[in-house]
Amino acid sequence: MNRKRILILLFCLCLTVVFCIPLFSSVSLYSGHDTDYHIARIYSLSKAIQYHDYFPSLFYLQSYGYGYASPLFYSNFLIYIPAVLNAIGVNITTSYKMFIFMCVYLTSLLMFWCSYRIFKDCKSAAVSSVLYIFSNYFITDVFYRGALGEVLAFMIVPIIMLGAYNLIEGKGNDWFLLTIGFSCLLLVHNISFILICFTFGLYLMINIRKFLTKRVLLNLFKAVILSIGLTAFFLFPMLEQLNVGIYRVSSYFSDDSFAKSLLTFSEAISIFPGTGMIWGIEDNKINMSIGIIQIFIILISLLKYKENKRAFFYAMIILIVILMTTRYFPWQYLLKPNFIQFSCRLLIIAIPLCAILGGFLVKSNLRLSVLIIMLAVGFGLFQIYPLISLSKIDENNLRTLDLYYNGQGDRLSEEIWALGALDYMPITIYDQLQTREKSILVNDGQRILNYKQDYNLLTFEDERESLVEYVLPLIYYKGYKVVGIFDDKEQSLNVYPNEEGFVSFSNNTLSTNVHYEIKYSGTLVQSLSKIVSIISIFILIYMKCYESNIKNIKRGIYL
Repeated sequence: MNRKRILILLFCLCLTVVFCIPLFSSVSLYSGHDTDYHIARIYSLSKAIQYHDYFPSLFYLQSYGYGYASPLFYSNFLIYIPAVLNAIGVNITTSYKMFIFMCVYLTSLLMFWCSYRIFKDCKSAAVSSVLYIFSNYFITDVFYRGALGEVLAFMIVPIIMLGAYNLIEGKGNDWFLLTIGFSCLLLVHNISFILICFTFGLYLMINIRKFLTKRVLLNLFKAVILSIGLTAFFLFPMLEQLNVGIYRVSSYFSDDSFAKSLLTFSEAISIFPGTGMIWGIEDNKINMSIGIIQIFIILISLLKYKENKRAFFYAMIILIVILMTTRYFPWQYLLKPNFIQFSCRLLIIAIPLCAILGGFLVKSNLRLSVLIIMLAVGFGLFQIYPLISLSKIDENNLRTLDLYYNGQGDRLSEEIWALGALDYMPITIYDQLQTREKSILVNDGQRILNYKQDYNLLTFEDERESLVEYVLPLIYYKGYKVVGIFDDKEQSLNVYPNEEGFVSFSNNTLSTNVHYEIKYSGTLVQSLSKIVSIISIFILIYMKCYESNIKNIKRGIYL
C-alpha cells in the first residue's frame, strides 16, 4: 500500500474518531428514536445465531413470545456484524458502538473515494467527505434518531453516485457499482432505496442524450436484472407477506406524519442541536437541516452561475430538495410522499449532492479546502457535543435484556419502540398483545394452558373428539406449518389467520390424544428466492471476472 492511500485511510479515521466522541465518552449510549428497535434487532439476531438459526425469517422470542417478522420486512443484511460480536460475548451496547464507528468510517471513506474518482483531486475528496459526514442530518441520524438503516443508506449512496457518474460518462465499472449499490441499499433501508431510485431516474433524464445509447442501456439492464436477482431472497418474500396481510406500516401511505414533519424556515437552516422529537415539542426538536456550511456551499455555487452553469444547476436541485422538506413547498397541490413519514428523509438526496458540489467548488484550492473542512467539523461538533452529557442506556439499566428487547416488559407502551413501533404487525393485533391471555384458545370456549413453547416450536396435546378450531399465541405470518401426530401417523393441517391475525388451524380428525407441533418453516417463494440470489451471486462473479480478463487482454494488446 502506497503512502498516499495510507494518508487517505488515516484522514478518514481521524474524522471518524472526532465524529464518534460521544460513543466512547461513556459506557452508556444515548437512546434515539430508533435506537431501541435496532439494538433489539441486533440482540434478537444474536440470540438466533446462538440457537444455530443463522438466517431467521422471524424473531420468535419477540412480542411477548408471539413472534415478530421484522427480518421479512427489514433485512438483517449488515447487522450480522454487531450480532456476531454480541454472540461471541461482546455486550450489546459495545457491539452497537463498534458497528456505528465502522459505518461512519466507511461512509467517510466511500464518499472520499467517490469524489476522488470524479475530480481526481484529494482536496476535493477531503472536502466532500467532511461535508458528508458532518452534515446536520447525518449527525441526527447517527445519534439523535438512532436511525441505523438510514446511516447504512448514507454509507452506500456514494457507491451508487459513482456508478451513475461512470454510467453516463463512460468511465467503466458502472454496471457493477450500480448492482452492488442498489442491492445493498434495498437490503438496508427500503425508503432510501425508493428515494435514490427516483433521483437516479431524474439523473438519467437530465442526461437523456448520453443515456439513450446502446452501451448505457445494456449496462443499466445488467445492473437492474442482477440487483433484482441478488436481492430476491429478501424482496419477493417481503412482497409475499405484504400481499397476505395488512400491517401497520401500510397505513403510512394515508398517514399525516409527513405533513406534520414539514419544517419552518428557521428549522431548515438551524445550527442548534436538539434532543426532542421530530414534531410536537416546541423548542425541543432535533436538528433536521442540511448544515449551515453546506448551505454556504450551495449559495456560493448559485452566485457563480456564470462560471459554471452545471454547478449552478445542481445547486438549484439541492435547494429545491431542501425546500421540499419545508411547509413553504406547495405540497397542498401535489401528491405527498407519505410513505417516507418524515420530510427530512429527503435530505438523503441533497446531502450527497452537496458533498460533491463542495468538492467541485474547492478543486485545487488548498486554502479554501482547509477553511471549509475546519468550519464543517466545528459546526458538526457543536451538534455532537451535547450528547456527551446525555448518554443514558447501558447494559445495566435495561431492566434485563431478555425482557426489554424481546418485548416482554410490564407495559407494551414501554416496549413498543424495541419492536419498531409494531410496524410489521397486523393492524388487528396492534393493541391486543398486552391484554390477551397467553394460552391456546379453542372455539368451544375452552383454553389450553398446558403447552410447551421452545425456540420456533410450540407443542401441545389434546384429547377432544369433536372438530374444533385452535387459536395459538403466535402472530400469523405466511409460512407457519402445523403437524398433527396420532396413531403413529403425521398429518399436515391447514394454517390460516383468524380475524385478529393469530395463527389458527382446525383439527380434521376425531382421534383422541393428538400431539400437535407448530413451527415456522417458510414458504415456497422464500426457498426459490434464495436459490435465485445464490445463482445471481455466481453470475455476478463470473461477469466481473470475464470483464476484467477482457480488459487485461486489451491492455496486453495495446502494450
